[in-house]
Amino acid sequence: MSTPQTLFRTGGFGLKSAAPSGRLINELLRWADVQEDLGDGRTRLRLSKKRLKDREVRAALGADAARAADVAVVFDDREGEIVQVAAVAPEPLDGDSWSQEAERAYEAYVAAFRRPRRSPPARIAA
Repeated sequence: MSTPQTLFRTGGFGLKSAAPSGRLINELLRWADVQEDLGDGRTRLRLSKKRLKDREVRAALGADAARAADVAVVFDDREGEIVQVAAVAPEPLDGDSWSQEAERAYEAYVAAFRRPRRSPPARIAA
């Protein structure tokens, strides 16, 4: 049987710390503003960076505010219960996708090492 600690450790990102407190999980359920539909009646709930900056949310989380950014709860809507508590992947950059950021980085790299084109040598008429 899986314990909450085991479920948290197997969240997919290798976080090997103790399971989040019940208080943190309750506050996450209360303030979560990101809801991802996982299908089969399950929803992943987490806090966005913007929500974590809210003064009221930080006060409610207390000492767990920093840790709340790394925790997500998978909730079964049909059964009305928590299925899993896990670590979450970082959010994409604000207003940008990772692929666009990677493309810009690649273009900057290529531009830094681009050699100026030389004109072909002029032909001498015979």
